[in-house]
Amino acid sequence: MARSTVEAEPGSRPPPGDDHAFFGQPRGLLTLSGLEVWERFSFLGMQAILVLYFADTVAHGGMGMAAGTAASVSAAYGTLVYLVSVAGGWLADRMLGSYRAVLWGGILIACGHYSMAVPTATMTWVGLGLISARWVRMGHSQPHASNKIAIGVVLGGLSFLLMVLPTSSHSSDDYLMSAWWIVGSYLLLGLGDILLETSGMSATTKLAPVAFASQTMSLWFLSLALANGIQAQTVKLYDDVSKPAYFGVNGAIAVAAGLAVMALAPWLRRTMHPVH
Repeated sequence: MARSTVEAEPGSRPPPGDDHAFFGQPRGLLTLSGLEVWERFSFLGMQAILVLYFADTVAHGGMGMAAGTAASVSAAYGTLVYLVSVAGGWLADRMLGSYRAVLWGGILIACGHYSMAVPTATMTWVGLGLISARWVRMGHSQPHASNKIAIGVVLGGLSFLLMVLPTSSHSSDDYLMSAWWIVGSYLLLGLGDILLETSGMSATTKLAPVAFASQTMSLWFLSLALANGIQAQTVKLYDDVSKPAYFGVNGAIAVAAGLAVMALAPWLRRTMHPVH
């Protein structure tokens, strides 16, 4: 029989209102922000290396995939990571509790990375199957969540538009560019990712019914799974169109989507109450 009430887990109560120990924010934000930094380093760093491994020649220890196929497979993996969160949310709400779900999720991530450290194709696929899970919250003394999400999307689009400059005016793909273009692009992408994901997860947490907090969070991850699924298809065009067109069209679409969300901000503030 389903329980009509949900008991809070030990240690799950929010911090007191006068807790401003971490730069004016609750002290728990220190732990959460550190977790997010290393999780992003782990996930994005692994994905970048993974594409290189897939695309490198067999003679050099890679898997010999075409560049577009390698990026598509990596994006498809990202899709599966977020899809798994649906099952994880159900387990957290109905069986394990959030503490044990995060604990065992972290153990699985570590096991996945250790598996991928073994230099064989089989262990790489095993590692990819083990890595999943993320959780984070933010304070609400900032712009409205919808605006932060919109700014994050715009920054992501600008990261693509920036790459139009160094890839233009080349008749072939056999050219060199300064590494600072890539650094700048990833800086914009990283800032956008922080705004988008932390704001989205924070809003989802606040809007979620208490009894279905983790499962509601998995719905947010489903949107990310959809995004990765779309990326898995569009990235196949990387080898078929000019690089300025690829980066320019992707960036323009993202910027336009972000501006559209900004335009809807008044309506979103009303419908997302009490989220700030």
